[in-house]
Amino acid sequence: MTSGARISVVIPLFNKGHCIGRAIRSVQDQTVPCEEILVVDDGSTDDGAAVVEATGDRRIRLFRQANQGPSSARNRGIEAAQGELIALLDADDEWKPGFLESVLHLRSRWPEAGIYATAYEIHEPDGRVWVPSFREIPPAPWEGIIPNFFRSALWSRPVWTSAAAIPKKVFGTVGRFAPCRGVGEDVELWARIAMRHPIAFHWRIGATYHREAENRYCASVFTHTFATDSFERAMRSQEVPPDLLPDIREFLAHQKLVAASRYVVSGRSYMARDILRGCRTRRFLARKLWWWFWSLLPHQGVTLAWRSKQWLRRYAGLRG
Repeated sequence: MTSGARISVVIPLFNKGHCIGRAIRSVQDQTVPCEEILVVDDGSTDDGAAVVEATGDRRIRLFRQANQGPSSARNRGIEAAQGELIALLDADDEWKPGFLESVLHLRSRWPEAGIYATAYEIHEPDGRVWVPSFREIPPAPWEGIIPNFFRSALWSRPVWTSAAAIPKKVFGTVGRFAPCRGVGEDVELWARIAMRHPIAFHWRIGATYHREAENRYCASVFTHTFATDSFERAMRSQEVPPDLLPDIREFLAHQKLVAASRYVVSGRSYMARDILRGCRTRRFLARKLWWWFWSLLPHQGVTLAWRSKQWLRRYAGLRG
């Protein structure tokens, strides 16, 4: 395993004083140490910054800025990072002790990759812990280059923000996180990288995604701002291998359907219909028609159906 790479850890922080200490301890407990830990306080009003300073870790660099969202916070950390490899960690989440070791192992075998990702476990609010089963990826204990990121990402998230590391030079060619306050900015970046670089993956569980954490960025904003313009331009300019084009188009259609569904549920059906009009898909045609139908109904009916669905899921989980 090549261990010479300097690793910078970037952690965006917003009102996470109750869990930022756990995240930092998981970095400190790594079997392979990092070079620096960059924490970007994105306008917090709690004691998160004080918790960070109290750790006494000399590797920590704390930045403060007015609240601009997680993309802006991550971008500031990436810009200031001095390492060759940028490892991302949300303040809600934590790493397993061998995460950075797994990342460096992948880098030593596939130095050409644009992302080094590991499997991760999810902690649900009801106490359940589970590991996603990623489609279109060979089963564990496989490791290697994901055969087709766009096809895999239709069904699952093989790259999760707190379980990924990116060479800093990659940001110089594909750009950083899109500055927005919605959800999907991380998937959008992974897709931009995947159009130009292979994605390396290890089935070793490297991180814990805490869905039970309060005040998650993705839980506080019920919108979706996945931008497709850069992908459309890249495909028109023939920067993307032709064999990837059909899968990229369906991937973009899927993201538009996710956006439309969120707008329907949040009462902005007119925005959902605008998105659906521009959604061209064969694989997800039935889903497109489904959300078009719901966009035509009164919001009260949609809300009732949504709450009933959530209740049935919780009831089934309790019985299971």
